[in-house]
Amino acid sequence: VTAEVGRRLLAEGTAAVTPATWRGETVQRISVSNWSTSEADVDATVAELKGLQNRLRDALLNGRRDEYASLLAPEWRVTHVDGRVLTKADVLQQMFGGPSPLSEVTADQIEVRLFGDAAVTTGRTIATARDGTRVVLRFRDYAVKRDGRWVIVASHATALPRD
Repeated sequence: VTAEVGRRLLAEGTAAVTPATWRGETVQRISVSNWSTSEADVDATVAELKGLQNRLRDALLNGRRDEYASLLAPEWRVTHVDGRVLTKADVLQQMFGGPSPLSEVTADQIEVRLFGDAAVTTGRTIATARDGTRVVLRFRDYAVKRDGRWVIVASHATALPRD
């Protein structure tokens, strides 16, 4: 975004664009919230995104493949705890191609950061496999609002040390 484009966006009321410095480079900081964005609007959006995490977990544990798939964008990818990048099709096959490999999944420490029609959700997941293996990981989901609903476009998981 050039300085001129930033001035025009600010004049139109489309976005607040201000100069900033990041890692020694001059950049433009963009804000898409405005005077009409209320605290209630922000709270409702955060609640919706936290609810998305609950829906993912419930669909996964209860074998609702179509519901789970609908919460992920077609181009969704996840960087797995082992470093592999898996596609949506890969994960759907792994998690729904037979009996669920998981017996329990909980998530906590969930935080949401909003960026207009984009958001980053972070948290901790504790998953127990049917064989009793327990995995604790930190996750990051990147979501965008498309056609009036939030979908996750990318995810990243990092394994945490075992207790």
